[in-house]
Amino acid sequence: MESALAVFSFAARRLRKRWGITLVVVLSISIGVAASTTTLGWVQSILVNPLPTVPDQDRILALVSKTNSGERLATSNADFRDLKESMSTLTGLAAFREDSLSFERNGNSRRIWAMSVSGGFFDVLEIRPVIGTFFGSDPASVDTTGGARLAVISYRLWEDEFLRDPSVIGSKLLLNGQAYTVSGVAPAGFDGTVVGLAFDLWVPLMQRDALLGGDNQWQEERRHRSLNVIGKRSGLSSLEDVQVELGVVAARLARDYPEQNVGISFQALKFADAPFGAQSLLADRLKLMYVASGLVLLIVCVNLITLLLVLTTERQREFGVRSALGATRSTIFLQVLAEGVLLGLLAAALSILAAHYLSGLLRFFVPDLDLPIALEPRTDRVTLVYALGASVCTAVLANFLPAIRASSIDLTRALTDITRSQSVSRTEQHVQTTLVVAQIALAYIALSSAALFLNGYKSLTERDLGFEASGVTLMATAATRPGLDAAAVIAYANRLQTGLVETPGVRSAAFAEWVPMGLHGGSWEELQVQGYSPAQDENMRILRNLVSPAYFETIGVPILSGRDFSSRDVGEAPAVAIINEEFARRFFRGRDPLGMRLIGWGRELTVVGIARDSRYTKANEPPRPYFYVPFAQFANPGMYPVFHISSAISAREASEMAMSASRNAGSEIYAIWTKPMSKYIQASLFGERVTAIILGALGAAAIFIAALGIYGMMAYSVAQRVSEMGTRMALGASSRIVLGLVARRGARLTVAGIATGLLGAIVAGEKLRALIGGVVSELWIHAAVVTALALVAMLACLVPGLRIARLQPVDSLKG
Repeated sequence: MESALAVFSFAARRLRKRWGITLVVVLSISIGVAASTTTLGWVQSILVNPLPTVPDQDRILALVSKTNSGERLATSNADFRDLKESMSTLTGLAAFREDSLSFERNGNSRRIWAMSVSGGFFDVLEIRPVIGTFFGSDPASVDTTGGARLAVISYRLWEDEFLRDPSVIGSKLLLNGQAYTVSGVAPAGFDGTVVGLAFDLWVPLMQRDALLGGDNQWQEERRHRSLNVIGKRSGLSSLEDVQVELGVVAARLARDYPEQNVGISFQALKFADAPFGAQSLLADRLKLMYVASGLVLLIVCVNLITLLLVLTTERQREFGVRSALGATRSTIFLQVLAEGVLLGLLAAALSILAAHYLSGLLRFFVPDLDLPIALEPRTDRVTLVYALGASVCTAVLANFLPAIRASSIDLTRALTDITRSQSVSRTEQHVQTTLVVAQIALAYIALSSAALFLNGYKSLTERDLGFEASGVTLMATAATRPGLDAAAVIAYANRLQTGLVETPGVRSAAFAEWVPMGLHGGSWEELQVQGYSPAQDENMRILRNLVSPAYFETIGVPILSGRDFSSRDVGEAPAVAIINEEFARRFFRGRDPLGMRLIGWGRELTVVGIARDSRYTKANEPPRPYFYVPFAQFANPGMYPVFHISSAISAREASEMAMSASRNAGSEIYAIWTKPMSKYIQASLFGERVTAIILGALGAAAIFIAALGIYGMMAYSVAQRVSEMGTRMALGASSRIVLGLVARRGARLTVAGIATGLLGAIVAGEKLRALIGGVVSELWIHAAVVTALALVAMLACLVPGLRIARLQPVDSLKG
């Protein structure tokens, strides 16, 4: 014990004496470890441990419906009921969907985000209330439209709104003007089952129509797929067992309900792969960022090995003296490793501190959305242990080769102090050269990958979306009371549209069910197309939108042929549709679509126009069939429009004007948010934006660390050749020749590193293509990376080269 303390005490004195080198090493390790710890924290919070309060969360599965083409869909309530009754490999299933409600307390009202959940939702998750009870112990009492009106509130709401008063249990909440009884309080840290969103309220799913208005068709109509479903597999069942049983149920439903369920299957996914929540946007990108940060850490490790080998060589006399005084090889070996451990502990403290603050970076990238976003990754025990272990292991690994070198020195050579005038062995030269080449290669891969992704992201932001978002302001609406029928909503929307159009500065205004390029994706309808016979497994569920007259004019999508919707396309008038170019190409194949018939919603629709193709869900999506129908003909109860307002005034003025016009149009519907359309659609690029910025920062760190490695290697190489260079200059060699010798060695190392890195970069480029779409290994990017690395290497070689070139031959020969 005392011996170990003595070793570490001596190591601490050595590090304090060489504080400059100590600082460089600690900062280098901290940069790499903090980056990888931060990204690991994001992976841990979003992919590995997304439900921290849920026991055995690795058994929680997401169940989705799938079409023959592989498209994932939500699940219908009728299918959910059949799954719940049929699945023996699951201990329970629950369904949910998200809603915003009006929450009134003490005469003040505000919006609150809630989850409408099926009975047994909390039982599936196996969480317990802080106080009170969860509804669902008797599912029959809540899984019917006439069931109990109960509510579970979040710990956060209980704390902020009710000051943790236990008497809240049994009290009444006014939700959308209706009284609900508080039955329980969820545990602290439980925000719901949509990762990245924080909900404050849970209400029975079957009360949704009473709360929000609308019909109950979704409860029985199997085509109405709107529920997210989760289940918990039993301890004796595997994911494969669940999938097999899902296949059996899907086959039975397709046989029993051929019109609705033929071509529909079910898939069980790990919760980390669920198509809802932050993981659906960030999973692959988080893994990429973690790999990139690991690459930077690897560059740090290689750089430190090079640096510490140089320092070990310079310490040969010290080690020789210690050997002469009786120190064994193992003592010297352990001494150098002890210095590595202390360096690692210092770096770990700095890394943990940095990672704690960096973990909150994600919230700065979150787009401005009308959602209860809560992307606050936690620095948990796993990430803390990782930071400590990675820091110490990096430092010890970096010291391992130097420790071996230190313990195997030549005593006579060390004591005669001829190390500066003596070249290192060929083996040492080979090791050092290999390390520098590895650094350059790794830096090339990191930098080129970052450049490729940044270029791909830039191309996405500049891509023509097919519509005009600038100058357009969005305003979403909701009802002030439940039970408002579709006719009342349409009447309000028409009044508001007229009021907006008559407002000075407004060019045009329209309303629609969906906004393109939003996070929700939109809705689809299964169609039959006149004269078109689909293939056996062809997906005829086509994305669509309900829009008003002037919608295409407002967002700048031209009608290429035919007409726009008009005020005559209402109610019982003949149903009409407008299709896009891709719809016409795929289903009509050269025939004139105008006047042709579609069948959807059980109605016959006449094609009256063809609109230009645009992007509907993602900037990098391929052309896809899409169609539009009049809002006034197909709106359902509970459907509230989003207004699109094109104006020549500022976004702030447009928002204020829209809110005022909404109030003037009536009190039965109100505006819940307004924002510029250009800002709204940025949400579709959230994952790409985060990844591009983080990869760019990691690429910059990689090239900086690689530059330090090249400089350290060249400085050491030059120091080893001082006498040789002095001899050359004494025999007549000019400073230019000496500088050229240094530059050529640096150039050889750089070329070897770039050639090695190019192979890895090509492989990485192919992986990036699938992530961002359209990314190619453009030659100009590789040329730019080669140029950047060559310049960095040249500068790193120039400083030690100029230093030796300026020496006088006599000084050089003295060593």
